[in-house]
Amino acid sequence: MNRCPPKSLSGPCLLALLQLLIYSLSLCLESFLYNLALLDMLIPLTEDKPNILSRYL
Repeated sequence: MNRCPPKSLSGPCLLALLQLLIYSLSLCLESFLYNLALLDMLIPLTEDKPNILSRYL
């Protein structure tokens, strides 16, 4: 039986869960920014509205 008992949740198990969560969140953010960049290329913004991506890049 190699499952983590509840007491060891503060150790390696929690760390692995946290890393998985951070990894999936970064993937979501990356795809969101990619879609935002694609939208930015497809829909040219007018002169009076600043480019959203240029503020962050």
